[in-house]
Amino acid sequence: MVASVVWVLWVLWAILPEWLLISLGIRWFPNRDWAYLLPAWSIMLFLFIYVGFVSWNVFQTPPMDALELVVGT
Repeated sequence: MVASVVWVLWVLWAILPEWLLISLGIRWFPNRDWAYLLPAWSIMLFLFIYVGFVSWNVFQTPPMDALELVVGT
């Protein structure tokens, strides 16, 4: 519920012209560039974290001829 309200406010802030926001009583709002920068940064952060975890797991996997694969550590 709260996420839906925040999303609607986000979209309205990104779409409505500045004069309309001021007439609604909103005198301060962030730069409109954040409307696309924040989602873009979030997506890239998610992708980097995903690639980082996959890379870490590949790095931590012992080679196929290692004895730990058969008997454990």
